[in-house]
Amino acid sequence: MLKRYTHLRAARLVKKLEGNKHRGQQLIIKHLVPYPARVIPSETGVEIQLLDFDDVVGRGVCHETALQSAQDALLRQLMLSIRDKRPIPQPDQYLDEVDELDVIMLDPLVTNDSMLWSVV
Repeated sequence: MLKRYTHLRAARLVKKLEGNKHRGQQLIIKHLVPYPARVIPSETGVEIQLLDFDDVVGRGVCHETALQSAQDALLRQLMLSIRDKRPIPQPDQYLDEVDELDVIMLDPLVTNDSMLWSVV
């Protein structure tokens, strides 16, 4: 009787049992994408301002330290927003007018310094 009415499929059952197992991981990973940032050189160093976030800025005496600082600030902002259940903007939703030559895409997860950013 059980076999006749349940129609169990092992693959579907395994998928359903594992479905929620990786849900939290998938939620986090979908937000860890590159965001546009503006590079602002100055006499004292470099500032990198993330355009989709109001107060997320990285500063450094050279390009590499500013990139690392901005990447850390972006990752921190994303994780705090997820923890506090605040909305996270999608990349390229900024309204400010910026010179496209000054815009880079900053990846919050890349660890190789030469791959932290890419020119738009």
